Amino acid sequence: MNAESDRIKMIKGMLINTERFRADLMEELNRLDSNKEAFETVNVYPMTNINKFDFNQSPVYQFSYHDALPRMKG
Repeated sequence: MNAESDRIKMIKGMLINTERFRADLMEELNRLDSNKEAFETVNVYPMTNINKFDFNQSPVYQFSYHDALPRMKG
């Protein structure tokens, strides 16, 4: 493996861990009842499903959501 592919692998791992960290933080806020501005406890973002597949000896990551994504402000 060359340095560029090692960097790509590291960045993809960081992305997965960042999403897990965000979900853990949101769960902790909800557990502490710190989401009082909502009528009911909700997640700010829908939970992400992450699946890894191998395609032509390369990893492919699929990110999917069970709900609609929030609108992007632009």
